[in-house]
Amino acid sequence: MPPRSRAFVTAISAGLCGVVGLLLGGYGLDLVRLQRPDFEYGTLLTAAIVGGLGWCAGAVVAWRLASARPAASRVDVVLLVLGAVVVLWFGVPIARSLRYAANLGPMIDEGSLDEPLLPVISVTYYVDVIVVAITLVGLAASRLVAVGRRTAR
Repeated sequence: MPPRSRAFVTAISAGLCGVVGLLLGGYGLDLVRLQRPDFEYGTLLTAAIVGGLGWCAGAVVAWRLASARPAASRVDVVLLVLGAVVVLWFGVPIARSLRYAANLGPMIDEGSLDEPLLPVISVTYYVDVIVVAITLVGLAASRLVAVGRRTAR
């Protein structure tokens, strides 16, 4: 099996760092407060912020460290673009549903549509979805840059 491309390794690393960020944001807020982990609006907001920061940090660090990897193949480009489409396909409706989620089930007991954090949470998840999709498309476009460099020499 040939080594994975720089773009593919960066996408996988960013995804893993994003998941770690979600977990740290979700549980970290309650751990800082020295209380049992609980699912509330502040937890949703913190998870979105730290998850997005984790994605960005993972992408930047992996891109720098994977510089010796080969350029993206056509298969990598297809997978990255499909990943961006899937993120948009599922992420936008989820972010939109958070805006109108008065009751998120038994985890958040006292929810209402008047909650001032709901629009902020929704916009934060929209930003996360857009950042992830743009990153994946940018990683797919890195093949064009690599091919352009080869032909310019």
